[in-house]
Amino acid sequence: ETLNALLEGVRRQFESFGAVEESADYGAEVRLTVCLPAEQGEAFCARLVDKTNGVVTPVLAGEKRLAKKLG
Repeated sequence: ETLNALLEGVRRQFESFGAVEESADYGAEVRLTVCLPAEQGEAFCARLVDKTNGVVTPVLAGEKRLAKKLG
C-alpha cells in the first residue's frame, strides 16, 4: 500500500468519529494531529490500528477545550 493510499484510508475514518485534522507533518514519518471528541479517542485509535493492520500507531496526546456554538 502506498503512503498516499494509507493516508487517505486514515482520513476516511475522521467523519464517523467527529474528527478534524489540525495539521500534517511530513518527514521520515508522517504525523497527523487530529482533534476529536474525548469520548471517541479510544475507539478512534482502535479503528486506525485495525484498518491499517497495525501500520498506524495512534497516540492520545492531550486535551483541548473548544467552544461550541449552540443553536
